[in-house]
Amino acid sequence: MEDNVLVSSKIHGRSKSTTAKRNCIICGQRISKRRRTQHNFQKISRGQLNLQRTRPCLLNFQSLPEDIVLRVMSKLTLKEVAQLSVVSTNWRQAWTFHPNLYFGIKTVLGNNAKRKGTSSDVNCRISSANKFIKRVDAILEKHCGTMVNKFAVKFGLSNEHANHVNGWVAFAIASKARVIILDFSPDWKSHENNYDFPCHIFDKHNGSYLEALRLDSVTLNPPLDFCGFANLKLLALDNVRLQHLEQLISKCHVLEWLSIQSCNQLHNLHVSEPLCRLQCLSIQGCHLQRMELHAPNLTTFEYDGSLALVTLNECSNIKASTIRLFDEKTLQNILTGIPSVLPHVE
Repeated sequence: MEDNVLVSSKIHGRSKSTTAKRNCIICGQRISKRRRTQHNFQKISRGQLNLQRTRPCLLNFQSLPEDIVLRVMSKLTLKEVAQLSVVSTNWRQAWTFHPNLYFGIKTVLGNNAKRKGTSSDVNCRISSANKFIKRVDAILEKHCGTMVNKFAVKFGLSNEHANHVNGWVAFAIASKARVIILDFSPDWKSHENNYDFPCHIFDKHNGSYLEALRLDSVTLNPPLDFCGFANLKLLALDNVRLQHLEQLISKCHVLEWLSIQSCNQLHNLHVSEPLCRLQCLSIQGCHLQRMELHAPNLTTFEYDGSLALVTLNECSNIKASTIRLFDEKTLQNILTGIPSVLPHVE
């Protein structure tokens, strides 16, 4: 009987000690896990934890809604999207959906490329222009051609490259671009062969998407039967050879901002149609002789140039104006002429 008790107590003693050891091991595991967790949090706060072993979340842009893709792409430059397409297979075609296409000397030919006009070598300029055109053509050929918001080209091109540039403008129209910028200002002083802007490829349907148009060093000669731009709000012309500008402006009924700079061939600007939406008018560096506009909602008027006969009908909302005149009788016009033209300016 005593032997049985001794055996039973030994067995229970062993079981208790084994259970205690197991509990201790479990407790030790819990403590070690807790310590490891705390240690990892400390590493995370210090930026020392290596997260490269964690499996990344695979996200394919093609599975995203169109508006989400447009919003993501609009936050990145074309160069950043191109880099993203290189490092990620799921975003390899992302750059073909970029909504803002800007083609400049650095974005197309690289950061080390020199502006083609800085060299006096004609062959160097021709080679740079051909390389620029070839790369832009290649990019547009692979672009999806949808969701384009802004289309801009800044490079010294002329009318001899019209076949390529016309194709770019047609791409922008087909993509329903809201903003078109063509800056062909060369670095060398030559403006004899400006690119002729193709007004003839616009009609009342495809031209209705355009809201802003900026032209530099081109020729703008809209035909007399030009339909105009139904939703154009901003028109900026710099060093543009102008003909029949009145025909264009009178058919842009929602125009709000008009800037004309260094357009030496502009001598008269007479728009008979009222520009009811026009709010800002800036004319600088032009040899203007006469100007007459009807703009009842005009609030800002800037003029920089020679003395001209200016008539602003029904422009009673102009409270502030900036005028620079290069004329011997400037003081006389400040005292007599300007108050009669802008009677409500404060």
